Amino acid sequence: MHSNNTILNQIQILRNKPEELIIGDLTYVAFCTYIEGYIDGINQLLSFNLREDITKYFESKGNIHTNYYWTNQIKHRNEEKTDTELINILLDVTEEYFMEKFKFCSKLSANEVKKKIYNWLDGLKNRPKMYVDEISSILLYLEAFLDGLNVYSNRNFKSEINQSSCQKTNRLTTIHWTEEISELYDSKDIAKILIEHMEKYFKNIHIETVLH
Repeated sequence: MHSNNTILNQIQILRNKPEELIIGDLTYVAFCTYIEGYIDGINQLLSFNLREDITKYFESKGNIHTNYYWTNQIKHRNEEKTDTELINILLDVTEEYFMEKFKFCSKLSANEVKKKIYNWLDGLKNRPKMYVDEISSILLYLEAFLDGLNVYSNRNFKSEINQSSCQKTNRLTTIHWTEEISELYDSKDIAKILIEHMEKYFKNIHIETVLH
């Protein structure tokens, strides 16, 4: 049986030391953005839609079926709750899914994974609202995506793309490559610039799935 310890540990960091992962404010919107980006990163190595599967799991617990992901359903079903309460529900549901239901099994080849990432990048660049509620959240979403992609792959993408960024800018290693590029370009089109940076990075790398 495959272990989900890496994912569960990440959720614990979100619970106890969110400042290590979350860029900016600690609102429900920020946590949603991180969780969704993280899930989308893991999803690149799967042959099914992980967001949809977690949503089905959430609805199987007695929640009415809707066209919204579990992250949005939690907010709409609990409008009277504070951000802290909403965040706890979000983390509880996501954690329970990976403890009770998820078992990693990838049938995708390295080429299929790479093609899937290209399609994801293309969709994010041309239809960003399908992935993030606010364009200003794109930095956090991309950071989370790389964290998720790392889980069942044989690379540390976040570290590698950060090093690549530092080499190009002649700056010391930073925690967040997204922030560094944002400062460098200071552009209203920063989302597009960041995505194009990732496209160039993924163009020449080899990706394989590994079992943890």
